[in-house]
Amino acid sequence: MDDRKLALVTCIVRHYIQSAQPVGSHMLVEKYHLDCSSATVRNELALLEDSGYMYQPHSSSGRIPTDRAYELYVESVKPHSLNRRQLATIEKAWHVTISRIFDRLKILAKVLASETQELVFFSLRDGESYCTGFSYLCEKPEFEDRRFAAVISHAVDRIDELGSSLFDRATDQPQVLIGRNNVFSDRGSTIFIKFETRGCEGIFGIVGAMRMEYEKNISILSKTKYIIEH
Repeated sequence: MDDRKLALVTCIVRHYIQSAQPVGSHMLVEKYHLDCSSATVRNELALLEDSGYMYQPHSSSGRIPTDRAYELYVESVKPHSLNRRQLATIEKAWHVTISRIFDRLKILAKVLASETQELVFFSLRDGESYCTGFSYLCEKPEFEDRRFAAVISHAVDRIDELGSSLFDRATDQPQVLIGRNNVFSDRGSTIFIKFETRGCEGIFGIVGAMRMEYEKNISILSKTKYIIEH
């Protein structure tokens, strides 16, 4: 893919994550100060659509990124430092004076759900799992689609099974499953990472619509793993 098309995919994904609205060529040129005309952008978008990176919900509307576009975008995402408030909140949640690891992880999961505004889960190697934050997903426009809401609800009921299924794919770096590759929903995304503490091995994960803040969520999971292990 050439640089212009890659830049367009990045702009469209970023804008759609923030707006949840189809993205048009004129808006792209104006907002992102592209050095080409709206007509040129329309031609490029048509080629990207033919290649499966986006689609038009209606012939007169802008484009919406597909899972392939999100996958391409995520390849360029790197974890960044959390701000002081985020860091202090996560550290405080983990360093509570509770001895049982599972209970500490539950408190931490609730904080991560609040910080990400997504569903958060953890699964331990011994088979115990927990999830929280479903209410945050219910507030998102994607949940106006009953089918998507039903699929995620069903996945929550199977959190033990689905969480365990990710263990062999988990690494020390955040892994991202999008769309057709996502075990929770082919219309959503999951970010997960492996952690170990006091002889306990597990994975932490974030589940949401494909339109999620990947950079923020990847950064939060990366820092959470560090805090748990140090």
